[in-house]
Amino acid sequence: MNHVIRQMTSYHTLIKTHKNKQTMKLIEVNKNGTTTFLLDDKRKIKSYQSGYIRIETSYLDRMYQINKRIKVKDEYWTGYWHGRGYTDTTIYEYKRILIPNEMDRLEYIINWVKKNVK
Repeated sequence: MNHVIRQMTSYHTLIKTHKNKQTMKLIEVNKNGTTTFLLDDKRKIKSYQSGYIRIETSYLDRMYQINKRIKVKDEYWTGYWHGRGYTDTTIYEYKRILIPNEMDRLEYIINWVKKNVK
């Protein structure tokens, strides 16, 4: 875990040089391995070992997933019986793409911050 923190520190300097201002700061790594970053606009980004990345807003009590998502055909509801026969409607759902590697999650966060934090 310590080698990852050292690598995160080097990535932290990369973010700090973005547009000559600090946009993201590493504030905590808890015992479960969840890494928390604080953005300049007071939002927090959390990176979980499960592969999820979530952002916390300062004005709501919720966290939102920022992982990429894919559209998947729902096998259970597609072609289901609705009383008059089977539907021919295809139902889709969205699934999040988990990022299991910690360094890949960190790179994803850095790119997300560069794109979305002004």
